[in-house]
Amino acid sequence: MRDKLKLLDASISLQKRYDAFLLWQSSINHVVIEFMAQELGLTVSEVAVFNELGELEEDEFDIIDKTGFDIGLLFIVVRAPEKVRRIMYNRSDEILKSSQPLTFLKEIVDEHNDYTGIEELVKLISGDCWKSISSYLKQRNIISETINSGFRSMLMQVGNKINKESEVSEKQYGWIVRGIQHDYAKSIGVFTNETIKTEFSEDYLIITKIHEHIEKYETD
Repeated sequence: MRDKLKLLDASISLQKRYDAFLLWQSSINHVVIEFMAQELGLTVSEVAVFNELGELEEDEFDIIDKTGFDIGLLFIVVRAPEKVRRIMYNRSDEILKSSQPLTFLKEIVDEHNDYTGIEELVKLISGDCWKSISSYLKQRNIISETINSGFRSMLMQVGNKINKESEVSEKQYGWIVRGIQHDYAKSIGVFTNETIKTEFSEDYLIITKIHEHIEKYETD
């Protein structure tokens, strides 16, 4: 039976479809995407989209409903960094009116590859560096918008995950990117404090490269 959970039915909100997918997924004894696709009557790429929806921010589900993006377009959208996704949402009318919407989406990704570069660089930073920054924030009780108590706890969790070679979620990396952007914009100096500069010199160099990407990205 094709699409037995009606996951492709755009008349149903994306959040409800995703909830139905999660409920069904919890009832099966495997997570092999090819098997899931066969059981649901979907293609592998369609199931892959629902597998990755959990990385979105809560407000994005309603935004996507308003854009009118179908699952084929979401295959590109969900893999883009959050800030690039939001550019896609803002340009949804242009994308859907285009003769080749998928190509249009890929062009947006290419246009903003400096932001994508930021996320890739963030993933190179050591676990101990993140833990040191978390301790720095706690010792000085630094609170500034996205850099809050939850942020410093998240940095400690990420540091421990990296040291244990566990997977760090894209949502966590996205939050770190927003923190670095805010820190740079406000010249707070959290990510380039003296301890990072002297004790984590390799990580410090990566962070300075991230700043270069941020500067270019923000002025493009």
